[in-house]
Amino acid sequence: MTADGSRWPVDIGLPGRFNRANAVMAAVAAPVMADGDAGPGTSSPLTPSEALARLAKLDEVEGRFSWTARAGHPVRLLLAKNPAGWTAIFDLLDESGPGHLPVVLSVNARVADGLDTSWLWDVPFERLSGRAVVATGDRRLDLAVRLRYAEVPCTVVPDPLAALDRAVELIPSVGGGGTPGMPEIEFLGNYTAFAELRSRL
Repeated sequence: MTADGSRWPVDIGLPGRFNRANAVMAAVAAPVMADGDAGPGTSSPLTPSEALARLAKLDEVEGRFSWTARAGHPVRLLLAKNPAGWTAIFDLLDESGPGHLPVVLSVNARVADGLDTSWLWDVPFERLSGRAVVATGDRRLDLAVRLRYAEVPCTVVPDPLAALDRAVELIPSVGGGGTPGMPEIEFLGNYTAFAELRSRL
């Protein structure tokens, strides 16, 4: 709802409250930006409603929120680059269905990620309690230490693809099945970890 009382439904293909909030901001800003591009004396044909209709067609962004399969099990690929992003993804996991399905966490510390992993202590990993967690990536041991302090047991697997395979093995022990059309495994990585896994799938 805008200040003039206009209302538009927000029905987008991207999951999560943060994506709905981003869509709302983009829908309000897009007509203003398009109007500026149209030149003096012309009006923009783009409305918030049309912007939302266009946004509704998106179901992934550069591989984020995309789906793959491992040994016949659906895997959703998620990216988070900082503590706020990880927290938002945990919100998404809470929204998405069964809280017992396996999660693969992959953390690197390369130039694009930042070399300092002290930010791991600002992520509320305690929220993963009750899930089967597999830690992987270059800094998997740092991640495993943080998870230990969060009292979240994890399995450490050096290779990200092998980590997905381990998560597949964990599905039966955590109830398996899930909801049709929903992931059975969530893969959450920081920037280079996410990009590396996508390049190998």
